[in-house]
Formats: sequence, structure tokens, C-alpha cells
Amino acid sequence: MYSFCVVSFVARADACTHGAHGGQCVKFTRQAFGGDSVKMPGLCMFSRDCGAYHAYKNWDLGYGKGEIPTTNSIMVIAKQKDLSLGHVAKVKSMFIDSYGIYQMKVDESNWTLAEKMSCDVHYSYNPKIKSVKRYGGKYHKVAGFIYSFESRDAAIYRSPLVFSKKRKASNQLLKLKVSSLKKSPKTTKSWSLVKKKQKKKSINWAEFDTWSVGKLKKISPKK
Repeated sequence: MYSFCVVSFVARADACTHGAHGGQCVKFTRQAFGGDSVKMPGLCMFSRDCGAYHAYKNWDLGYGKGEIPTTNSIMVIAKQKDLSLGHVAKVKSMFIDSYGIYQMKVDESNWTLAEKMSCDVHYSYNPKIKSVKRYGGKYHKVAGFIYSFESRDAAIYRSPLVFSKKRKASNQLLKLKVSSLKKSPKTTKSWSLVKKKQKKKSINWAEFDTWSVGKLKKISPKK
């Protein structure tokens, strides 16, 4: 079953407790991001259905919106046949796998219409079709993601890529240009492994936790 979300406030902290009362998805998500009624106004003023799908157009945390998920962003699922009021949830953490699919952990409420919280739910987002799939479910179209002050693009430096000849031509993330290599011995070591074109090598991008994402840039694979 799928959640149908209307707006009202939730009087609880933003921590997610699996199975606890969380209310409708809109009020749970608003509380998770501070409960600001100016940046996240009530959605009933925009439509009689008070649907969660209105959030993407009418909520703005001041840090932009887009089609690519980030940590600590609001995921807005669009209105569709089997989800007539949409859905909103908090993207808690994420990484992009070697196939370009964003693997996310999501905190949400009322997915089963019981107004219960669900924590660390596994969602997969396919940017090519702009759709997410909840664990064990099917794909649903996404309106987009609303970024917050704490949003962080984890797509590059947490990517568990496997460097193999078969994937080099199809995956533009297989090679990364790292500036200022002298600042990090770990980075220098990882980059040298890529340059040697080893047949298969996994890189633990958690090594870059202390690095600025701006240090990493995508480049096209050389033929």
C-alpha cells in the first residue's frame, strides 16, 4: 500500500524511531527540517487535496532544488496513478553505485497509511527515468529533491566503483581528476592505481571524508 499525505504539524523531535507514531508524511518531513512554516508552508493553501506532491513547487529551504539526490535533502515523489497525493521523505544518506543508480537510506512516515515512522528505508533512484523504487516495491516518478543547509553531494567520493575494462567506455565516473594531490597521500595512492589501469580495483571513497567535494572532478575516459 502507498501513503496519502496531507499537511499538519507534528509535535516531536526530528529523530526517527522505527514504528513510532510519526503522523502524515508532510508533517514528519517538515519537522525533520526544522518545522519552518515560511520555508515549508502548509500545502492545503495550494490545493484542496493538500497533497505532498505540492511540496516541490512550494517549499524552498534556500539551497536550491534539483533532480539529483543529496544527503539531508527532501525527496518529493510526484502525483501518479497509484500515489494520487504523492509522498515526501528525508534522504538520510546515499551513494551512487557502479551502474549510476543512487542508493539511498530514507526516513519517512505513513507509507503504509498507519502514520508510523519507517527509518533507514532503502530506496533506489534512477536518474535516467527520474524515478525511485522503495525496497521490494516498484518505481515511482519523482518531482525532485529540495536541498537543505546540511545537504552534501555524496555521489562522487562515496562511489564504490570497480575499475574494469568492460565498464570504462560506458561509465564516465570511472576516472576522476584529483587536484592538489600532494595534500593527501591516500588520494595520491588511489589516483596512481587508476593511472596504472589495473584490471580490477575497488576504491574506498570514505577516505575522502575530510576532503572538499570540490577537489574531485569528473572527466571522460580516454580512449
